[in-house]
Amino acid sequence: MSHFALSLNVNFLEATSEMWKLHLDNRNCTSVDLVTAYLKRIEKDNIHGAAIRAIIETDDRADIFALAQELVEERKGGKIRGPLHGIPIDNIAIRGKLKTTTGSKVLHASVVARDSTVVAKLRKAGLIIIGKAILSEWCNYRASGVLPNAWSGTGGLGLSPFNPGLDPSGSSSGSASAIAAGFIPLAIGSETDGSLICPSSRAGIWALKPTVGLISRAGIIPVSLNQDSPGPMAKNVKDIALLLNALVGPDEADPASIGASSGRRSDYTAFLTPNFEGLRVGVMNPEWFMSDQNIPYDAKYIIESTLSALKRMEDAGAVVKNPVNLPTLDEMLAFNPSDVQHLDFKEGLKSYLANLESSDIHTLEDVMQWNYEHLQKDFESQITFEEVLEWAKKDISAHDEALSRQLRLSRDNGIDVVLKTHDLDILLVPSDAKKATRISAMAGLLLLLLLPPLYSVPVSQFLRSWHNLRNQSPSGVHLLYEQCTNVSSASLGYPVANLPLGIQPNGLPFGLAIFAGRFREDLLLRAMSAFEALYPDTASPEAFKRDASWPPVVS
Repeated sequence: MSHFALSLNVNFLEATSEMWKLHLDNRNCTSVDLVTAYLKRIEKDNIHGAAIRAIIETDDRADIFALAQELVEERKGGKIRGPLHGIPIDNIAIRGKLKTTTGSKVLHASVVARDSTVVAKLRKAGLIIIGKAILSEWCNYRASGVLPNAWSGTGGLGLSPFNPGLDPSGSSSGSASAIAAGFIPLAIGSETDGSLICPSSRAGIWALKPTVGLISRAGIIPVSLNQDSPGPMAKNVKDIALLLNALVGPDEADPASIGASSGRRSDYTAFLTPNFEGLRVGVMNPEWFMSDQNIPYDAKYIIESTLSALKRMEDAGAVVKNPVNLPTLDEMLAFNPSDVQHLDFKEGLKSYLANLESSDIHTLEDVMQWNYEHLQKDFESQITFEEVLEWAKKDISAHDEALSRQLRLSRDNGIDVVLKTHDLDILLVPSDAKKATRISAMAGLLLLLLLPPLYSVPVSQFLRSWHNLRNQSPSGVHLLYEQCTNVSSASLGYPVANLPLGIQPNGLPFGLAIFAGRFREDLLLRAMSAFEALYPDTASPEAFKRDASWPPVVS
């Protein structure tokens, strides 16, 4: 028996890979102990207890423990794969018993031919993949605006561990919630437009969506290969840097990753510093970004907290220019990113489906037909899919023209101009701002759940309970139909990060989004680590604090 959780006074809500590495190196616990403890936490509050449904599926227990024991033996023999050796994590497309479905029952019977490149790199680094997290079905691309975030046909509705009556955002909802609840110390999410940064903001954790191509997308179900990127999520900044070290690299299966070779750095931890001195920060006026939001959180509180944080950054040596304006802002907000994403999605999905080993689904039309035949009669909406098919009738030149305009507005005449004109290193804005989302996206894993394979909530029952919950909540429930903070950086493929700042009066965390130029993850990590020195304590959900050191004994 290992009494590590009691004797080491481990707080799972604050646990980082660095902390676990120290205990593993000192033989205070083993990787088997860690896996046992985290699985018990998931069993306690994922479907039962707090029932936040952050995890959609855990891997086969025998396989998990066999790998954990293998890593224990390697450590005993002096073989250490890296600083993340033996640490649990969640992830994306995996060869084996875990299903890769993007939350849809359509793909439940499909079999991937191989691990995604991200998974292969995580395994090589010695990480133990526990399973997959819940996400918004089809990354919110089946019927955008019809269902809330964190809901899918295979997983039901995921809730915020901080306030189950408020939206956890999406689409990487479960990954963020699982870290916040202490179900896992690390996760990988994916983002097209806000899907990684926004849920991280509402879960009070750190996240970084890197430049498109820095990390291979091979094996990840795509939305837009012009914007998609997987990225790390964690409870501290060093873990973000360590995961980047493990994940970056060229991959012949993703041409964008070949072109990104010149932008990679050998060690992202080298940019971590507690020092803001000389860092030049431009602020896109938070009052303007949040002025017309009908949101279930306190915009005034967020704005005041943002301004206070800027003052502390300035006192710590940062050069803050507030406000700065994007010359193409109005045009960017008026631009419809679907003009690019719709065709990207249709063609990218076809390519992904073609590489499945076992599936009767080969095209978007097949997906839609399956839905028509199997979905509950009270919810057959595929409005976004229908828009995709309609848009695909246009000449390919319409897509190319839209993509060219998007890049011109967001990059050439947008963020690049602002950074150069004002001699800035990074731009900053509150993470939960609709206008901010549109801007950063235009510029540019899913984890572990103990649900039966086809668990679902009948849509009619779900909608009734969700609307009842919204009506009962004193601050209301905001169905995540609005976007969050990264449209401009997403559409041009630039990097963006979330800095957890605090908790609103309603209990929901919030953060700041920062973005920089192409391949300038070094600047984001510098700003993140300096900010962490000013705000070292991340938010922890009250409902989980009573069991933060649970279990006191694991076998």
